[in-house]
Amino acid sequence: MHYGRVLPGSGRLGTDIQDTKCSWLAVTFLATATEEQKDTFKANYGDHDEAKVAIIKQLYKDTKLTEKFEVYENETEKKVNVLLDSIRAEAKEFATAVEQLWQKTYKRSK
Repeated sequence: MHYGRVLPGSGRLGTDIQDTKCSWLAVTFLATATEEQKDTFKANYGDHDEAKVAIIKQLYKDTKLTEKFEVYENETEKKVNVLLDSIRAEAKEFATAVEQLWQKTYKRSK
């Protein structure tokens, strides 16, 4: 797992797991999990008990969601860069503003 930045739903630097956030990891996990994994998730997600948080993190690890998120994130970055290039060709100032916002949010740390 990446500990240097916030990983959606990881709960590592944030509290997405404890706060029952509808994160990319939670949604993707539930879309691909077995019924047994879903039951374990539902019994532990949204609780501040560190043991329960650890169970969720282990579920994410077992299903390789961190690796899947990296692929998703890299593909998204490529798409955003293509869109920024297109916007830049039409409206340079607007593209600059969008790019600044992107840089503030992409791979951010809390």
